[in-house]
This record gives sequence, structure tokens and C-alpha cells, in this order.
Amino acid sequence: MSEFVCFRRDICAQIISGKSTSDIEKYLLDNFHLSTTEVNAVIQSIQRSLITICNQKWAKALRKQERFESQYTNWLNGEFKVLLPSCSTSTSENSDLNTSEDRGKLTKPYEACSESTRKRKNMELLQEYGMGHVHYAYVQGLRSMGENDEASIVSIMRNTEKEEKKVILRNILESSDDVLSYTKGEALCIYIY
Repeated sequence: MSEFVCFRRDICAQIISGKSTSDIEKYLLDNFHLSTTEVNAVIQSIQRSLITICNQKWAKALRKQERFESQYTNWLNGEFKVLLPSCSTSTSENSDLNTSEDRGKLTKPYEACSESTRKRKNMELLQEYGMGHVHYAYVQGLRSMGENDEASIVSIMRNTEKEEKKVILRNILESSDDVLSYTKGEALCIYIY
């Protein structure tokens, strides 16, 4: 088996500049003269190991290029290695397996993921975009679904001081215990009269 080797810096530059997978594929094809099968193997390895680590280090450097370079110089100058599949002739069956749609691990919808996977994905989002962006996206999503009251409540709670939040929460929890429900007859009377 042959091996693909490059500096982490080369691939991380593509990742932190926001390049898509297809852009990285093109970069690999143009600069490293790999076959499509070899590029697929490198992309899978990048997706499995390098993207998450690079994004974490980028977030720790507060998304500043100079800070990223200075804090992680040794890591960036390290080698990124991938064992490439042997160059055997592929049958039509094998070439069907290497289409771009089948590359990488299939991801489940968020709702179908386990609690630990959801927490990990949430943390990745927070590290990638920051709390302010995630909060704003959530509020905007609520408003787009017509949930204006809930969006207002979330915004108020987010922008309230810590002690005031405790008071509001206590009031909500206490008031829910005091609510008396109507009997069937009383509820019917509301609609009749």
C-alpha cells in the first residue's frame, strides 16, 4: 500500500477557510496528483480525524490566524498521513461503491441520535459559532415557526442578570402549582356562554 503524506497546515488552511468537501477534493487532485479512489480515502480520513481537531484548535485560537499559527506551529508542521488503497483495477461493482454520495460515514438525523451524540454535536456547534450565534439562530428559528412569544421569552431570559433569572424561574414554577383546573362542566360553560 502506498501512503499520502502532507503537512497538516496544507489541509487545515482549506478547513479553516471554509472550503467545502468538493473544494478540498479539487485541491487534492490539483496539488497531489491522486486518483479519484485515493482522494476518496484521503477525504474520509480528513473527515474522521482532522476536521474536528482542526476546528477545536481554531476555536481555541479565537479564530485568529496569527494566534492559530503561533499556538499550534508544531502541530501544523506535523505530517498528515493516510494509507492509500492499492491500485488494483476496479470492476464496475467497485467503481459504483466509490461514488461521491457513498463516501464517508452516514449520519443520522439529529432526532435519531443518542443523548451523548447530541451533546457532542451541540458542543461542536458552540465551539464553531459561539453562544451568541447559536442563541440568535434559535430565536430566529422560533420566530420563523410563528412562536413569537417563546422567542421573546428566550431573548428576555438570555439577556437577564443571573439573580433575576432565578426569581423568574421560581415564579414560573410556583405559579404552575397554584393553577386550578376547571371541571368538565366549568370548561363547557366557558364555551357555551
